[in-house]
Amino acid sequence: TDVDAFESELRVQASLVHRDILMVLDGGFAEVSSPGIAAGTPFMVLEWASGGAAEAPSSWEGVRRLLVTCLSGLARAHAAGVVHRDVKLGNVLRCTSVDRRPGYKLADFGIALAAGSRANRAGTPANMAPEQIEGRAHEIGPATDLYGLGCLAFRLATGRSAVKMTD
Repeated sequence: TDVDAFESELRVQASLVHRDILMVLDGGFAEVSSPGIAAGTPFMVLEWASGGAAEAPSSWEGVRRLLVTCLSGLARAHAAGVVHRDVKLGNVLRCTSVDRRPGYKLADFGIALAAGSRANRAGTPANMAPEQIEGRAHEIGPATDLYGLGCLAFRLATGRSAVKMTD
C-alpha cells in the first residue's frame, strides 16, 4: 500500500507542472544499493526550496501573495481533476531568490486524489472540510480544497485555527 501511495503521489505531482506547484524532477525506485539506501527504496527528487516550509507572512501583502499562489496552484490541480485534500501552511514551500523559480509553491500531494474518488479520511483535522471528516468521499472535490484554503486564510489573518478542536 505504501508503494501504491508513493507511486500515486509521484504521478500526481509530476503531472501538475505549474509555476505555483513544487516541481518533481525525477522519481522512482533505487536500482542498486548504496550506503544507507537499499535497492528498491522509493525516491522523489523535487525542486529545491531554499526557504523551506512557509511561515506566516508578516504583512497583508505577503498573506495575499501566499493565498493567491495557493489558489493558482489549486486551480491547476482542479483543472486536472486532482483534489489536494491537505491545504495548510506546512504544505507550502518558499523558494527564495537563489532558487530557480522564486516564490511560494504548493507541495505534498501525498493524499491527493481524483475528484469524486472513493478515499479514506485523510488530512489535517483543523483544516478538513465536513465531507472529509464525515467520510463522504463522493462529495470530495475542489470545494474541499477551498475550505482548507479558507482555514489557512483564517489562521494567517488571526493567528488561530478556524475550527475549535474538542476531545
